[in-house]
Amino acid sequence: METNNMAGRTDELRLRKHSHVLFGVLAFVTIVVAAILFGVWAGKSRVDDQRATIASALAHIRDDLLRDFAGVAALQHGIGNVIAEQRGAVSEIAFDRLVEDFLIRNENVAAAAILDSNGIRFSHGYNRAALDWLYHGAAWQDPAELVNRRAAVSLVTADPKEDGGYFIGLLQPLPPSGQGDTVNPGRRSLVVVINIAALFASTVSEASQFGVVCAIVDRDGHVALGAPAVGAIEAGRADQLVTLPVDAYWPGPTELRLLPADWVLAGMPKSGWGFSLSQRIGIYVLTGLSGLCAFSVVLLALYFSWTRGKSNDQLKVSTTALSSRDRRLAYLAEHDEATGLRNYRYLEMWRRGQVGRPGPFSVMLIDIHRFKNVNLTHGPDVGNRVLATIGARLREVLDASSIAVRIGGDKFIIIFAEAILEDKKPAMLQEVVDAVEMPVAIDDHTIRLGTVIGIAVGAIGDEDRTEMLGRADIALTAASETGRGSVCFFDETMRRRSADIRQIADDIVSAIEDDQLVVFFQPQLRAITHAVTGAEALVRWQHPTRGILTPDSFMPAAEMMNLTSRIDAIVLRKTLEHLKAWDGAGLFLPRLSVNVSGPRLASPDLMEDLDGLDLPPGRLAFEVLESVYLDDGNAAMVNNLAALRARGIEIEVDDFGTGFASIISLLRLRPSRLKIDRQLISPIIADEAQRQVIAAIVDIARARNVGLVAEGVETRRHAEILEAIGVETLQGYAFSRPVPAEDFARYLAKQGVEPVSG
Repeated sequence: METNNMAGRTDELRLRKHSHVLFGVLAFVTIVVAAILFGVWAGKSRVDDQRATIASALAHIRDDLLRDFAGVAALQHGIGNVIAEQRGAVSEIAFDRLVEDFLIRNENVAAAAILDSNGIRFSHGYNRAALDWLYHGAAWQDPAELVNRRAAVSLVTADPKEDGGYFIGLLQPLPPSGQGDTVNPGRRSLVVVINIAALFASTVSEASQFGVVCAIVDRDGHVALGAPAVGAIEAGRADQLVTLPVDAYWPGPTELRLLPADWVLAGMPKSGWGFSLSQRIGIYVLTGLSGLCAFSVVLLALYFSWTRGKSNDQLKVSTTALSSRDRRLAYLAEHDEATGLRNYRYLEMWRRGQVGRPGPFSVMLIDIHRFKNVNLTHGPDVGNRVLATIGARLREVLDASSIAVRIGGDKFIIIFAEAILEDKKPAMLQEVVDAVEMPVAIDDHTIRLGTVIGIAVGAIGDEDRTEMLGRADIALTAASETGRGSVCFFDETMRRRSADIRQIADDIVSAIEDDQLVVFFQPQLRAITHAVTGAEALVRWQHPTRGILTPDSFMPAAEMMNLTSRIDAIVLRKTLEHLKAWDGAGLFLPRLSVNVSGPRLASPDLMEDLDGLDLPPGRLAFEVLESVYLDDGNAAMVNNLAALRARGIEIEVDDFGTGFASIISLLRLRPSRLKIDRQLISPIIADEAQRQVIAAIVDIARARNVGLVAEGVETRRHAEILEAIGVETLQGYAFSRPVPAEDFARYLAKQGVEPVSG
């Protein structure tokens, strides 16, 4: 009986033990299942939060993309209106001027052109791929059909390029010009080429603040527009992407779809979607197998708390990211990206009185010389780094009450919150000039720039900000006439002169087109024999109402209009024509010197432009200003100088002694001759010290086997002193003023020439 009872109790204990085990297993399974279900829910919540953040980011990016389209639309409409006001009769030079400003204001515009039924009439732009598509793309093979479109705006698209380029051409009809068109007489269209890939890249540059990578993908899931970093989008499954229709239409009277209808904006987290479900299950199962059920419960409780905290943190991060992006957009709206200074938009707000203290105030307008050469020679990346350096220097020298603004490619404005006191002018000006003119070291290059400055000083009652900006501009124009390093303070006498220069700037375009530029010649003579050894070709403007104008009256305006290279080319062509005519008449001139501007000497197209000319080897010299050859590593200029020498064209340094070049820089230039500036020649009659300066220059030239020409020889006494010092060639009014080609031919026939060796 007891045995039976003991057996029953044993069975009961075993059953209870088994029940406890079963209960433990069931509890453990319940915990694991609950953990798995909780993990699925938490993971889904996390993904939903990420998708919401990405969708918000994509919506902002789409809005920005459409806003950028609208910006281009406004600029395109504006330039079309300017041309329309002239009934479409816009010259190539005027068009270049318009479009240059257009391209500066919107970096997403790759090029612009005038199209007629014969093809592209003329164009302007710096994007080689865009220009190549404009001239050689299949879309432009039927210009007669394109120019016949009379819709307000019509569209020409291109397939995406292998290098990421994707161009859209917008055609806006222009009023008939009445010339140049053989199929549809007078019909023209303005073509604006937008680099959609660049526009999209600039729009999504802020997406990284959201922790998002995004791209525009086609219906097959391939990236159509986007940087290489978005390769993860193509690698991911379609269900892993958050997508948003782009619906990009051209904002204007004609609704045009700018992108294919089946393209969408797609995004995903930069770091991926986190752990997969199977990975989370493995973690929870491993935790359950430890047998520490109580710990599991605690762990789940902690995980629940952490998940809620994480969701709140993600919400805060998302909100912070949006707030940071808004602050960034607000910053970019009023600041120049290259320099960090205020931009043109801020200046307009200041001009309208929306920002800034009330007067009195002063305005300083700064024009940087030779910055365009930096971009042409070294590329825009180096140019932007130079601008960043100048911006940093200006911020350093200005106090908190002063505002520096970049208003264009090479122009800056400084707004002082008070009148510039007389005793502070020298130090303040020197600091600003140094900020611009101090050499900038970029990689292996040393960049040297010049500047001219115009200043309008305010006084009590000077509250008209537009007027103050106008005064500073007038002062800058006056400073530009004087030359590099000049500073002018506005006074009322400058107004008329400024108006004259602006009128000349308008007239100079007509002068070029109407062949009003002529060449005068001034002889160069051997100091000992007074025989003619050569001549300098000098440009003159045969103005229809003002008569013969010298370069100092119109070249500053030509520089403002970027026409110096064009004028150089005209002078060279006419000079060679005269030389050939004199040779035919038996009047042999040993050598002719022609002035060449810095932009033309640094132009990569210089040698190609010279290919069509009959250049006489050994008889032609190019004169360059001493200040031109300053930059180390100016590859284009160095290559052009070598190519010119190979063609038998000599190099002369003009106005020697007044520039900023070092002897080392001049030796690198290896000129055939130095032309001593008239400012050094004029005082030698009465100033013994000045004669010693000339004698030192003679010694340097002899040591380097470089010839010398003295300019500005006004009297016979000057000639005698220079001959005694050892200058071998003389040029100046003592022998002849610059004269027209016909008068110079008679001078040659009467005076006789002396051959020049070497």
